[in-house]
Amino acid sequence: MKVGLIGLGKMGLAIVRRLKDQGLDFLVVWDHDVEKLKQCEAMGFKLAQNASEVSKDCDIVLSIINDDAGVIELYTSKEGLLASNVEGKLFIEMSTIQPKTIRDLSLTVHSRGAQIMGAPLMGTIVSVNNGTVFIPIGGSAVDLEKARPILSLLSNHIKLMGPIGTGNAAKLVSNLTMAAYIQSIAEGLALSDSEGIDFEDMLEVLSLSPTSNPWLKNRSQYLRGLSNDLTLDIRNMRKDVLNALNVGVSNGIPMDLTSSLALNLSSAIASGKGNEDIAYLPKFFREHMIQSPLK
Repeated sequence: MKVGLIGLGKMGLAIVRRLKDQGLDFLVVWDHDVEKLKQCEAMGFKLAQNASEVSKDCDIVLSIINDDAGVIELYTSKEGLLASNVEGKLFIEMSTIQPKTIRDLSLTVHSRGAQIMGAPLMGTIVSVNNGTVFIPIGGSAVDLEKARPILSLLSNHIKLMGPIGTGNAAKLVSNLTMAAYIQSIAEGLALSDSEGIDFEDMLEVLSLSPTSNPWLKNRSQYLRGLSNDLTLDIRNMRKDVLNALNVGVSNGIPMDLTSSLALNLSSAIASGKGNEDIAYLPKFFREHMIQSPLK
């Protein structure tokens, strides 16, 4: 089985390394970034000239890029994934996009005799490296079984959520609730600070509270200013929150909290902090979003 991968951002490169470590000896890769292609070539993998060449050479193609517009272009452009004969191919779309985008795209893919599944990754580079990333699948059970030999190299936690689009919906819900939690941490730490509570004491209380979770444990050093490692940046979190807002509004769901989150994230981006890790938000909130009390 010949496998291809498109998108060599931080997660994409982590996937390549994980597949290499797990013994995959044939992989065709493509990205606009020449330097990242060279890294993959040094691992012994084949480089493609464009996306069409990847789909032509491979039975299964994984792709993970940034946004909905980019995914649509990847498949439908002149040198895109669907530019050649793709009958019998399986596309595993791992980008975090709207459910409607993957559903609409599936109609085009199916019309060409190929199959597609939404398989966004839920986790960090560390979880990709150690094989603990969670992969919610939207697609058919038959396609999942075809993809499982590859996906199982990345994770032992793969779940079929339902038809095409449901995996992407699950990812948006997860990121939305994470953004809401981080905003609550930001407001809570600002409140405790205004009441004179020591920062370390408050972090200890939060770590022992019923709402404590793995994110707080894993990012506590960042909250303390003792780490600058990047997991998910503010710009991409806003993209996911806006996608969730669009989906919710389209489905007739009140999204008041989500609207507020989008505004706060936009404020951070407007202040030049879009490339900061999302764990920077509590610090940004305390320093930029709080008005001094009237004297």
